[in-house]
Amino acid sequence: HAVKTAEAPAALIERCKYEPSVYAHIAVAKYSDHLPLHRQSEIFKRYGIDLPKSTMWDMLRRVDELVTQPVLAQMRTAILLEEIIQSDETPVTVRLE
Repeated sequence: HAVKTAEAPAALIERCKYEPSVYAHIAVAKYSDHLPLHRQSEIFKRYGIDLPKSTMWDMLRRVDELVTQPVLAQMRTAILLEEIIQSDETPVTVRLE
């Protein structure tokens, strides 16, 4: 008679205390929501979590290694296999008011 628990998912960084959703949250907040890391660090502090900017940069580097670079490599391979590569470089005027 004992409680059994499932194994923990593999960590993105060895001996790291953060789960993958934290990596995703930081990346989305920085690159999609344009929220600088120093502001994210202050937001985490309000919730009692000490997550320095340097740690978040390390986390973003790991996301780049695991996700971004493999995707870009695959895209590069697919593009270079094509006989013709086209692009649309039509200028778009942006009005600032």
